[in-house]
Amino acid sequence: MHDYFYGVQSEQFSFIRIPTLLFTDDQYKYVSAEAKILYGILLARMDLFAKNGWIDDHGRVYIICTLSEIMEKLNCADNKATKLMIVRLNNRTACSNVGSRAGDAGTAPYRRPRDC
Repeated sequence: MHDYFYGVQSEQFSFIRIPTLLFTDDQYKYVSAEAKILYGILLARMDLFAKNGWIDDHGRVYIICTLSEIMEKLNCADNKATKLMIVRLNNRTACSNVGSRAGDAGTAPYRRPRDC
């Protein structure tokens, strides 16, 4: 009886939203699935940082994420986490000023994929 979802049970989970464009547009076809998942994880955090006033003079929302957090969420080593943080989406980094060590926080305005 516990192997299936019944009624509204699926609503008990939170979900990561990833722009469909990252999977359908040819400009992103060589971006790894892990990088796309990380983008969704960071995108989910953006609302929290916007609510807490992490907005620059141009109205751009900043996020904070340590390499340690990424390593934990994606179950990967620091070199992989660093690589994922600097992956280029649309010839622009999704997040810049990334901390260089596992405990360092990266803070940067969050960028949208083109055409989102």
